[in-house]
Amino acid sequence: MAVYWLLAAALGKWLFYLSLVILPGWLFLRFISRGNDQTWLARAGLLFLVIALTALLASSLLLIQVGEINQRGVMGMFDPVMRDILLTTPNGTSLYWRLAGLLFWSLAIAGLWLPRLLLPLAVLGTVCLAVSFAVTGHVATLAGISQLFIVLHIVAVTAWAGSVLLLCFLLRPVPADELATEQWHDLFRQYGRLAVPVLAVMLISGGYLYIQLLGWSVIPDHAYHWLMLGKLVLVAMMLAVAARHKFRLVPDIQLALMSPGVDEPGVSLRQTALSRMRASLFVEGMLAVGILALVAIMMTFVGPQSLLHQMN
Repeated sequence: MAVYWLLAAALGKWLFYLSLVILPGWLFLRFISRGNDQTWLARAGLLFLVIALTALLASSLLLIQVGEINQRGVMGMFDPVMRDILLTTPNGTSLYWRLAGLLFWSLAIAGLWLPRLLLPLAVLGTVCLAVSFAVTGHVATLAGISQLFIVLHIVAVTAWAGSVLLLCFLLRPVPADELATEQWHDLFRQYGRLAVPVLAVMLISGGYLYIQLLGWSVIPDHAYHWLMLGKLVLVAMMLAVAARHKFRLVPDIQLALMSPGVDEPGVSLRQTALSRMRASLFVEGMLAVGILALVAIMMTFVGPQSLLHQMN
């Protein structure tokens, strides 16, 4: 029975991560497309749905741990005594940070027509969500500047992964008119420029935390090491795909705009260039999904010190 609870925890964390990253990803895309008439960036209703889903999944993670402790089936998840006890632990503190962050996000989206309130509230919400990862799990043992690096790492990772997943969804179908292609080109160009500092923060903070948790050892001798190695391989693949976007596919879109014509009957060069970008974004998005799944497994089944399950 314990194995089923662990599997439920891993699945719940993976779904929670997928839902969570959408919010910082949306904020990042909105920030870089201020002068770009991409109306899909203002769909407040869908964002409220994401916020509600994220809150439900965050609460479910605590209930799953209650059920795991009780070992009395599904109904054991709703034991009020054990729930109240867990709410006084770091897991409860993490949940409170997450709910506070989602509350700030709700206020930000409710005031979507007031840009002066949107950005500070959304940033505050994102920071609260990032802090929730620093107060529990094995990283909670780190102190001082390491806590700041945890927050910076989570903010950078969620902004990058979330924006990639959103772009995978939003570039469907591929637009055929020249104006829409120009808008997408401008967005990708800005995205490639501003993603560089985000990736720099992600890599520097991630490298620092790796050394703090695992030291300078590069020889895998533990399950956590192997999973971390797999994660680093997937991150390297994402970086390679992102570099291809910046140095190959975005210039191809610009070239297609400068050279009107058809690639094949009924398909313009613009459509071909955007189709290639969409396919490449899909690959990067699937790599992001894989990384989040690997992190969920790492946070559920193993840790840098032992195989003891920890709720994150």
